[in-house]
Amino acid sequence: MLASGSGAGRFQAVMQSYGMTIRVIGAKPGQASAVKMFPQHLHEGTAVPLLEMLTATHRYGVDEVVLGSIAESLDGIPFLEPHGFR
Repeated sequence: MLASGSGAGRFQAVMQSYGMTIRVIGAKPGQASAVKMFPQHLHEGTAVPLLEMLTATHRYGVDEVVLGSIAESLDGIPFLEPHGFR
């Protein structure tokens, strides 16, 4: 599970005692939701949704987290370097 916002660290600490794995990804509210929502644009299969996603992730300050998440999901298929995203 992803969490963000001012209470994310406390939430992580409390819920880990129940066996949950919580990854805190930022201090801004909405960043965790953004990481989950914005990659869906990529799966629509055109360049325009990719550009929209990158614009939105940049606005929320989660570019690297989202691009890293996409790269992990491709399971060994190069994503970041060939496209110049890094």
